[in-house]
Amino acid sequence: MKNKIRMGVIGLGQISDTHINGIVDSHGGEVVALCDVDEIRLEEYSHKLNINNNMCYRNYKEMIDDKNVDAVSICTPNDTHFDIARYAIEKNKPFALEKPITLNREQAKILCDMCYSKNVNHMVCFSYRFKSAARYARYLVQSGFIGKIRHVYGSYYQSWANSKEIPLYWRFNKLRSGSGTLGDIGCHMIDLISFIVGDITEVSGDSGTFIESRREQDGDKMLPVDVDDYFNALIKLDDNISGTVTSSRFAYGRGNYQSLEIYGEKGALRYNLEKEDTLEMCYSDVMARGCHFVEVTIPDEFKMSQMQQFINIINGKGDGLAGNLKDGYINQVILDTMLQSDKERKWIKINY
Repeated sequence: MKNKIRMGVIGLGQISDTHINGIVDSHGGEVVALCDVDEIRLEEYSHKLNINNNMCYRNYKEMIDDKNVDAVSICTPNDTHFDIARYAIEKNKPFALEKPITLNREQAKILCDMCYSKNVNHMVCFSYRFKSAARYARYLVQSGFIGKIRHVYGSYYQSWANSKEIPLYWRFNKLRSGSGTLGDIGCHMIDLISFIVGDITEVSGDSGTFIESRREQDGDKMLPVDVDDYFNALIKLDDNISGTVTSSRFAYGRGNYQSLEIYGEKGALRYNLEKEDTLEMCYSDVMARGCHFVEVTIPDEFKMSQMQQFINIINGKGDGLAGNLKDGYINQVILDTMLQSDKERKWIKINY
């Protein structure tokens, strides 16, 4: 049996639990090192995972330089992604990077060019690509099962930001996040549409901010919120496909609601995250029964976990469906163009 891939996790915020659990549950990977600027959190996770103190870091460069760490997961706030990923590339260290990959397309292009010139193994964590429903939908669309696609509608709603008591932490700060709801959750729907249906070619965006100021994290001063609380966009894709992407962190009743509907000449597909990992289909042959959506059985071959795929990529066995920096760059260009469209109040063509 091959030695396990020794993984280090940089950033121990909420999303790191997904990475850590995925590594622990994988075949061929293990968590051997942790990094965070918060000493209390670092100590808490080191005890929970039984990581030795000499493998706990407050400086990400020291972890990446450690020869006992084979690869890293980058789970830090958006404004740190560029520097950490760039250093990993410089050191030829395989990395899994959270989305969005950078704050803007210029940074994304630099990372892309560097990484592919050095051929560093990596993955961008567009996590919903690993829902078997999404993978099966991609297969059905690309095989022409529901015919030429006419339109696609993607929505992602959460409710956690409704409270005015939530302080202004990094997700509400443009300098640290790049954008608000759009870059936080809207980017997932953009990637799913790109992954399943095809390239987005033109956009028209609209956004707004409901709570315009929040209390600073470590005090009583009120600070302005300069990112979007919701973002809606009309989109156009190749082959005259039209659609929408809607996202909000202010949708009461929606803890983590995600829906994607794809309509073609012969039928339709519908995916809803609240129904776990399921895919529904309405095919033209069921017209006699009222053309209702029915749940379809997803073959086991479409099931894959995110961190298992990263381990596979490092071992040269990736399936080619995980997100990469090229996908991250495309996603960032679309994000930037949507923000520009919202600001200028007009349709704008995507210039990749």
